[in-house]
Amino acid sequence: MSGVQSIIKMIEAKATEKEDKIVRDARKLSETKLLDARKKGKANRAAMMVEAEIQSRADIVKRDANARLAVRHTILAAKEALITEVLELAIESLSEKHKTKGYANMLVSLAIEGGSALAVEEVELILPWGQSPQLDLTKISREITKRTGIKTGVSLSKEKIRSAGGVMVKNKDGTKWVDNTLEGRRDRMMSEIRKLISSILFKNISTSV
Repeated sequence: MSGVQSIIKMIEAKATEKEDKIVRDARKLSETKLLDARKKGKANRAAMMVEAEIQSRADIVKRDANARLAVRHTILAAKEALITEVLELAIESLSEKHKTKGYANMLVSLAIEGGSALAVEEVELILPWGQSPQLDLTKISREITKRTGIKTGVSLSKEKIRSAGGVMVKNKDGTKWVDNTLEGRRDRMMSEIRKLISSILFKNISTSV
């Protein structure tokens, strides 16, 4: 994760540089206001200097707060982009392994989970286009039956879906289904997945500025 840390540190450095410039500009504005106050005459010079000083300090505080908020948003946006990229790479990596035994085992688990949730006598498994892993339908049927107490038949549908991977499980007439595609599970578990990825990627990186 050293590469990720380097990216974040670079963003922090550039954001801090921008913040410093804003503060310097605010101080320069303060000096200008004080100079203008001195030129306006001796009679009300003191009062105008006090007013200018108060205003300049308020400007600095406001600009400083805005700069820090901008820095924080920049860092959070960078982290969000990295998390999204990791998610996309993970799905792409899994889809490329659809011919492996490990992928087939994952599909069996997803099919069992979906079929158990439906708890019906017959389920169909719909696979993504271009994927035809060897699935043990007997094992899937047996496990669903064991979990639900309902003797469940399992078959592969001739229908195909557009997905990077995973399986859609539906009842015989298609009125009930469980979307256990990679995208479906990602969307349902997005909050938990993002928290997990963030905890791994940014364990030692703070967003506070």
